[in-house]
Amino acid sequence: MSKRDRRGHRPGRWRDGIADSILQSRHVDEQTHAEIRYLTNLIRNRTPVVVKLLDGKEIEGWVEYYDKNFIRVTRGKEPNIFVFKDKIKYIFEK
Repeated sequence: MSKRDRRGHRPGRWRDGIADSILQSRHVDEQTHAEIRYLTNLIRNRTPVVVKLLDGKEIEGWVEYYDKNFIRVTRGKEPNIFVFKDKIKYIFEK
């Protein structure tokens, strides 16, 4: 006689399109922390970067500080600027 759970399903069988093994698998982290490593490397080396914003503007300088929500870009002769991360399209090294 085979064992069944109280709903009548066998262990390991498909139930509602999802296998028991998938339901019991470990949670996969969303965050890889690659952004943290990359920004830390840019700060440590004072790498010149260009920050491209969603509205098309470009900010040149180097990343001096970062937080959960923004980065601080230090520029040569112009004032330093805080840029919110949700306004950044991409960052590239010069």
